[in-house]
Amino acid sequence: MRLLGVVVCSAAALLVAACSGTTITQNNVVMSGGSTGTGGFAAYGGLAAGSGGRLSTGGATTSGSSSGATSASGGRVPTGGAPGAGGIPVTGGAVGTGGSLSGTGTGGAFATGGAFATGGAFATGGAFATGGAFATGGAFATGGAFATGGAFATGGAFATGGAFATGGSTALCGSSTCGTWPAHPLWVTNKTQVQVVDVAVGGGIVATVNVGGIASELVITPNRQKVYVANSSLNVVSVINTATRLVTATIAVGTSPGHLAVTPDGSRVYVSNGGSKNISVIDSNTDTASTGIALAAGVGGIAVKPDGKQLWLSAGYGPDILHVLSIPDHTVLHSASAGSGFIGDFLRFSPSGSVLYAGSGCGCCGNLRLFNGSTFAAIASNAWGNPGAGVAVSPDGSWVYGGATGSGCNAASVLAKLDAQTGAIVTHVALPVGNGMAISPDGASLFVTQVGTSNLLVVDASSLSTLRTFDLGGTPAVGEMQ
Repeated sequence: MRLLGVVVCSAAALLVAACSGTTITQNNVVMSGGSTGTGGFAAYGGLAAGSGGRLSTGGATTSGSSSGATSASGGRVPTGGAPGAGGIPVTGGAVGTGGSLSGTGTGGAFATGGAFATGGAFATGGAFATGGAFATGGAFATGGAFATGGAFATGGAFATGGAFATGGSTALCGSSTCGTWPAHPLWVTNKTQVQVVDVAVGGGIVATVNVGGIASELVITPNRQKVYVANSSLNVVSVINTATRLVTATIAVGTSPGHLAVTPDGSRVYVSNGGSKNISVIDSNTDTASTGIALAAGVGGIAVKPDGKQLWLSAGYGPDILHVLSIPDHTVLHSASAGSGFIGDFLRFSPSGSVLYAGSGCGCCGNLRLFNGSTFAAIASNAWGNPGAGVAVSPDGSWVYGGATGSGCNAASVLAKLDAQTGAIVTHVALPVGNGMAISPDGASLFVTQVGTSNLLVVDASSLSTLRTFDLGGTPAVGEMQ
């Protein structure tokens, strides 16, 4: 993998080097270790065109610096040479108007038209850097490369304390789209990490964020700016900024947090704490948690109704109870049996809120059940005979997807597409699917993991045929698509 070279020109244009080490933009050519720019511009390796000078399209700078002049294949050296008329000489090298940089200055420092550098760092048009890191328009990096507009790099980009440090992240580039950020990346929990995956053809893991303990589930806020991760082993919720992929807060909650739900306006995040049998409420503006809401019967899966007025949750394994609480005062509106075998690990609403879909991971009685969103009454149930493995609902509300791991009593694995109103199975395939399930914003692709492997599968949401497979390592569980 290659660290992306990034340079800043006086017109504040951003160039990002591609996987091969070369990026071509209008009137500029960049090769690993060198850069050119119209109007004067500094580059890694101490090589630059002078103020007003440039290399023509098709030209290229060489890595580092050359003695006396800079050459370009297919390009030209600006009239004036080095140092040129009006240039500003420095000990060990010079840069001039219409000229080119020859050698390096004292400690690599030089100045042209107000741009300056110290120790190899430089600034042009107000951008600045120290130790090789630099910033433009507020983007920043410490000890590594940086990305603006979604570009990223390997080797400490967006990381504080190093790659794979707790609270930090690293970006990997093993795809044909190296240097770009996917429009809708998929966020996946995987042991102590959260992985960000480009699910397009030629994609793969584009970032990994360490959260320290076991990441059991995640939820993304409606504005897509934050990811909340339930950390069941440390009894905390980690908050990740989706732009920087950095952990920005760690919030203490109850014991064994397992499931999360966010209100439609993004103001609150509810955390189901299975060990302490209560619900923590996180204020997303301050990322602080309030005193837990106790439910003696227990807590399991959790979901907020699309109108933001009700919180639905199961009582977890054993009681077979469905709870419904009002929002924001948390008055209990309903708490009653939902039938034998109701665990409700995975709760999802239809877009209108008229139906709740509850997937249960019971060892021999895994099932997908439908409940009326107004009366709380059961509508239909499909039993898998082994642990259920996630629920996803199509964006238009026409279909619901569920499945089973194949690890239970009858060992029958299944991925099924059902009518979202009646619960009738429309089509199914024998596929052992793991925890978690998500669907693309256009409803065309379904994302599941394959039990017994470390594979993430991209599945055609209509035919349920597998389109692509990504080996993520570990034991991944699908979270949400950003």
